Amino acid sequence: MTNTTENILVESLLVNTANLESDPRALVYPNPSSTEIWIEWQETSPNTDWQIAVYDLSGKLLFHQKTSTFKEQISILEKGFYLLKIQKGDYLQVEKVVILGF
Repeated sequence: MTNTTENILVESLLVNTANLESDPRALVYPNPSSTEIWIEWQETSPNTDWQIAVYDLSGKLLFHQKTSTFKEQISILEKGFYLLKIQKGDYLQVEKVVILGF
């Protein structure tokens, strides 16, 4: 005997996009990179620090740092694929990063 499923199709999905333009999106470059990644954002505030975390694809935390500067450099010596998590308050951005090595 197999399970029974039910699918409901809708014509459109409503998404609130009112705050998307005001989000303090971070710029991550260069990607891919040889060994280092730069993170740069426009909005900095002394009251709230940015949190930066680097994970490997298995989910292991490799690097974590808090900063209030507008630009940060992260050096990753081993080639591979990584996830970069950038957070400030309620804002969360996740980027895929490729390190090619030397």
